Formats: sequence, C-alpha cells, structure tokens
Amino acid sequence: MTFGEFHAAVELAARHLLRLGCRRGDVIAIYSPNSFQWLLVAAAALRLGAVFAAVNHLLKPGSRPVHIYTAR
Repeated sequence: MTFGEFHAAVELAARHLLRLGCRRGDVIAIYSPNSFQWLLVAAAALRLGAVFAAVNHLLKPGSRPVHIYTAR
C-alpha cells in the first residue's frame, strides 16, 4: 500500500466515523489486537480531531470498563 492509498483509506474511514456521529473531541476506543485496521481507525480518529484510546485486548473483562472510562 502506498502512502497515497493509505491517505485515501484514512479519509474514507474518517467519513464513516462522521456518519456514525463521531466528532472533534470525542473519545474513540478500540479493543483489538494490533492490525492494519487498528492503525486505520487510529489515523481516522486523529484526522477528525477525536481522541484515540487503545484498550489492551489482553485485559481481563472486569478491568476493561475502567480503562475505557478513564480514557474519557
């Protein structure tokens, strides 16, 4: 993938996030192992001016809500 293709993919993902109601200053958390899609969502969130919060996918279920709440 070229930088131009990545940029186009980020712009498309950012438009999708906008349609979902995400706006500047919103916190977008992702709970997933590292992947290309993870990077794409992170870049799209930052493109919108949102705050990106990565939640470790190896956390025990009881501690996940604490990390997501703290990201706010």
